[in-house]
Parts: sequence; C-alpha cells; structure tokens
Amino acid sequence: MKAFLCAVSVAGLLAASAGVTEGATIFEVDFDAMTPGATTEAALDAATTGGTWTLSTDPNFTHTIASDGGGQGDRAFLSTHADVNVGVQRAARIDLDTPVDVDVDLASGDLEITFETAALKGTGYERNLHYYHLYAGTTELLRMTVDDGNITTHGASGTVGLGSLTPHTASVNPWNSTSANVWSVELSVDSTGSVDITWTDGDSSVSGTNSILSTATIDSFELGVDPDQWEGQGVYLNDVTFDIASGPPAQAGIIIGPGVRNGDFNDDTSATNRRSYAETPDWQNIGTGDQTQEATGTDLHYDSTRNHIVAESPVRTAAAQDTGHTIAAGDFFEVSYVWRDAWQWTDGGDQIAIKLFTTDDDLISGTPTTFATLLSGTSTVNSTYESVTGSATATAAEAGKLLFVSIDTQDGGGGADGFARLDNFQLQVTPIPEPMTMLAVGLSLTGLGGYVRRRRRG
Repeated sequence: MKAFLCAVSVAGLLAASAGVTEGATIFEVDFDAMTPGATTEAALDAATTGGTWTLSTDPNFTHTIASDGGGQGDRAFLSTHADVNVGVQRAARIDLDTPVDVDVDLASGDLEITFETAALKGTGYERNLHYYHLYAGTTELLRMTVDDGNITTHGASGTVGLGSLTPHTASVNPWNSTSANVWSVELSVDSTGSVDITWTDGDSSVSGTNSILSTATIDSFELGVDPDQWEGQGVYLNDVTFDIASGPPAQAGIIIGPGVRNGDFNDDTSATNRRSYAETPDWQNIGTGDQTQEATGTDLHYDSTRNHIVAESPVRTAAAQDTGHTIAAGDFFEVSYVWRDAWQWTDGGDQIAIKLFTTDDDLISGTPTTFATLLSGTSTVNSTYESVTGSATATAAEAGKLLFVSIDTQDGGGGADGFARLDNFQLQVTPIPEPMTMLAVGLSLTGLGGYVRRRRRG
C-alpha cells in the first residue's frame, strides 16, 4: 500500500465562543525534532500544539519515532501491531483542544486537516487494512478505509467507494518521505456537513462525496489498523496540522442603488409610461401573477424619472433581485428608499416591507427563508414621498448563502387592494468582524417592523 498525504477541508467560520479564529492553526505536530525510537504520549504531547495524544496500551502495539530513509530528516510517528489476527485495532487518537462545531462554527473559512501516512507490512501475502476517523466524542462522523489500495468512506451518506489507486504490495519499510508510495487526500466539508473527497497519487486520483452530521462537533482524529492472520502491520503518521483558513475577502459597498443593478428603475429608458417586469432590468416578480405585470411607471414620480409600482392587489406583485452577494456572518445591511401612498392605499395601516432572504438552493425560485423584514411605517402625509432607512445584521445561519431582496407590502387596512410608489432604492453592506454575529436588526427582525428615520418631501 502506498503512503499518502491527507487533507481534510472543513468550510467554516469559527465563532468566538468556540475559541477558534479564522486564519489560525488550531493543531500541529511535527516529529522532526523528536528522538528516533520508542515514544510516549508525554513526548508526543510536548511536540504538539493544540491537542493531546492517546496511544493504544495493547502490548501487541509498538509506538516509535521513525527516521527518514529519504535523507530529508522528515521523521514520522509509527504504530506497529504484532503478528496476530485480532481485527480492527485503535493505534492512536488525537483530541483537539478546540473542537469544531460544524453548523455553528463553519461558515466562511476552511478547516484543513493535513497529514502524511504510509503502510508498514511484512513480506508475505496479507491485506493492508487501515482506518482514519473523525469523531464527535464516541460517535464516528467519518471513516476512511484503505484496503489494499481500495478506498472507501463511511459517513452520514452511507458507504461510498472512491476507487483503487495502489495494489496491496505497496509498502514503506523503512519510512521514506520521498517514497513513490505517497498519496494526497483532500476532504472539503461545508457547514451543511457535505464532504467532497479526493485521493491522489503521482499518476492518478479518485474522488467522491460523503457527509457528516451538520450538527456535530469534530473533536478528535483516530488512526487504526486491522492486522492480518498471517502478518502484523503498522501505519505511519507525519506532519499533522488542523488549520482554519481565511474565507473569501469581505465584500463591502453598494449592492443595489441608483446606477447599480437598476436601484433607481431608470435602466429602462423607454418613453412609455407603464412597463412590465419583463421590460425592467434586474428586477423580477416573485409575487402572484407573472412577469407581464406592471413594474414601473413615469407618472406620480419623485424626481421626474421612472419609479416602481408597488401593488397589494388585484394581483399582488413583489419585485425581487438575486443580489449576487454571498453573505458572511456579521454583514451589516442598510436599506434606503423614498416612497408614497397611491390609489386605495390605507394610510393608517398599509406599509412597504423590504425582505432580506436566502433560499434552499441559492436560486431566487427556491424555497425562501426571510431573515429580516424592514417595514416603512405608515404614510404620514397623503400623496407625499417620504424617506425611509433601515438595517439588519446577518448571522452564521445565513453565512455562505446568496442574498436575495424583495420589495413587498404588509397590509394593515384589511382590504389588501392598495398601490404605492417607490424610488431610489439602495441596499449596501458593511462587513462586521466576529464576534458580532448575533442577529442585530436596526429596524426589525423577521415578522417585526418599524422605521429608523422618515423625512417628508412636500
């Protein structure tokens, strides 16, 4: 069996409460400075940052530090089991000082677990059967099994075979960091628990997908062997790291506004008064009816330009956009616009409702989850434009998803048959660093509403 390098990439932003910082190394061990020969948990802990070791006390195991036969000085940890047929045996376990909570901590960065490993075996015919596990306490989250070069994963998605890279004859004896029997493995796990897995040697690669529980907390890594009835076997481990990689650069600035994604509704330069959603760039109707419904008009204007027609009835419309913005935990969103009441609008009850939402598939047609509803407040002066501003802050629950926005209504008059006009819509974002990831809403939370500032325009 060939040696291999394994990298586990867990998408994530780790909250301050978990003690994990994006861009930091939370676990690392390098055996190069250790003395070759028999080793102990205490010696391994002394060479380790961010975790502790537990070695099997089975007398058939021998735990040593192996010198590098490749002349690179790259020493490795080696657990060797005696020539007995006893089934799967735990060789070593590493417990993280800082566990990783998948659905809470993982949002906009990666947890990358990297290590090198190789098989040690005798000269007779036997299976090279090794196991590599991620655990949450005593619950196995993911297992990678290497059986004579056949690679299989076991997780929440069941058993997934990735394929075969190396015949059973491959072995490294003694340890050689430059051996051709080196495999590279990468696992990418996002905050939903989805796992993309790729194993690569010098000539080929195999890949597949599995998953772990999205509500799990990864707190340990384990190494195991299954000695054959004819031969004992060992397994090497080298250069282990658990890194929290930085996520994508924070996006800042205006997402929608005058001149940006048709925030002022003037990208349609037609001289015709009433225009449909199909004729309105960037905006689409996600309410009842279809894209032939009226979206804009040049009458009842604010600044002598085209404006948006907000309709409660008879066919309720809701102008919406896929903003293209990927949400990060702590993103601070600010909304501003001008609006006025129009025909059949109930001044003392009806309101504009700006909704910030995500969907289950990052498509505007997907099932929505609204995380903030920003209400305009009721009209204070008949037939007069008023200015409104509002704000909301995203949490880890929205992180990594696309942001969608809609211009909707909230009926307060009982008739739900009114119209209003809206113009100069602007949505901008300011990223806020952790730990400010609580859902802070300047104007409202989902289902609640209000206004921060309104200004009358006569």
